[in-house]
Amino acid sequence: MTSQDFTGLKLGALDALAGAHVALDDVDMIVVKRDEPLLLFYNMVAAKGGRLLLVAHTGPAAWRTGIADLRSRLNSMPVVEIGQPDEAHLRARLRAAAARRFMKLSPETINYLVAAY
Repeated sequence: MTSQDFTGLKLGALDALAGAHVALDDVDMIVVKRDEPLLLFYNMVAAKGGRLLLVAHTGPAAWRTGIADLRSRLNSMPVVEIGQPDEAHLRARLRAAAARRFMKLSPETINYLVAAY
């Protein structure tokens, strides 16, 4: 769910989602716009046994919230950073994507695409 989707939800919709597995994208933007509903939703998910995946461009320590309780919960969560793919990974993904489409890419084409990335 994007930050725009989340900001449009009312309390009843948040409560209905709380027991499910939910992924929120651009959470750093949600914290800026609606930190109280995010804290409420976080608590609902914990109470109903749901799962919550928060995705953002920066770590929770960089998010601006005026609610100390939310800040402490965000900072206590495990954080995983997904970096840029290396050249070998990118080459393998290009070959796999081409093979799924029954295309043959020459090594020169792959080198050109990887260098352009």
